[in-house]
Amino acid sequence: MSSDIPITSSSVMHWPLSWRIWILLNVSFYNLLGNAFAAGVSPLFSLIIQELHCTSEEASQLSTYVLLTLGLSNILALPAASLIGKRYTILISLLFFLAFCLWGAEASTFNSPRASRILGGLAGGLVEALGPSIVAETFPESQLASAMVVYVGLLAAGSSLGPIVAGVVAEGVNDWRWYFRILSALIFVTFLGSLLMLPETRIDEPTPTEVSTDNDDNLKRLGSSLKCTDVEEARQRTEGELLSTKR
Repeated sequence: MSSDIPITSSSVMHWPLSWRIWILLNVSFYNLLGNAFAAGVSPLFSLIIQELHCTSEEASQLSTYVLLTLGLSNILALPAASLIGKRYTILISLLFFLAFCLWGAEASTFNSPRASRILGGLAGGLVEALGPSIVAETFPESQLASAMVVYVGLLAAGSSLGPIVAGVVAEGVNDWRWYFRILSALIFVTFLGSLLMLPETRIDEPTPTEVSTDNDDNLKRLGSSLKCTDVEEARQRTEGELLSTKR
């Protein structure tokens, strides 16, 4: 499969491999946390029902609503990336994701964790639409398949690891809030990693107007050089004719 992404001197593909691996891990781990946030709450239902005095049907909303908003957030990702770039879209969404996760961890009524998870799904799902394009802009064709294996693997791992960690927290700590506190700490680490090691990978290609203007300038310069050449040749011919006349 051929890539449509141009490789220029400023392309991220020319950066050191270690840096590009960090970019891959930042984006992939963000995806893992989003899925762990959505899927990991199920083992905590009994603790939540007991503490917040809600029904099992209401507790299930903590899982279903966040899955809905996790998918809807993909609609917002591309317009946001077009306006402010992929780097700032991911950094801002990580900050919101962290805030909503902390909000859910410290909630005292059922409506608070439900609202925090709905909004957290909108923030945590933005990377799902941007991740594949970032990986494709970071790795050349010879490395792209391996990079996508890592990306998809961590993406899928979130849905499996989330419930496992939540179950361990429920059994060991007997406090559902600690699962969200652990997620918050990991989100903060991901934010720091992205802040330091996630550049803007989008390549701004010249618009047709810019290309047309550049072509016009090139033609003008070419015309000027041709005129200078013609004048020089005419001068040399005139000098030659004068010399032959004198002889």
